[in-house]
Amino acid sequence: MVQDIEPKLGLRKPTFIYDYPAQRGALARLKQEDPTVAERFELYMGGLELANGFSELVDSEEQRKRFLMENEDRQARDKPSYSMPDRFLAELDDVPPCAGSGWGWIGW
Repeated sequence: MVQDIEPKLGLRKPTFIYDYPAQRGALARLKQEDPTVAERFELYMGGLELANGFSELVDSEEQRKRFLMENEDRQARDKPSYSMPDRFLAELDDVPPCAGSGWGWIGW
């Protein structure tokens, strides 16, 4: 994706990529009507990613399952596991439904 696809995105006009595969949206809420995809997007212009955003997953049980699955995947690839972010998970159920995005510009 990074080497072959991204440099070609948004060359003629801005390009949005959205509805990412569920496994590519670690902190994103899954679509209610299609849980195989995450509510996530990226905006490209001129072959550069300018924005990345998603609907926040605010279900602590689901988020814990995802963290555990990520650690299992890391162990299978002989990579160290991450410690469980228990403080984050303890607060997550109190977070209201929300979304966010990050925008970036490169200056010369």
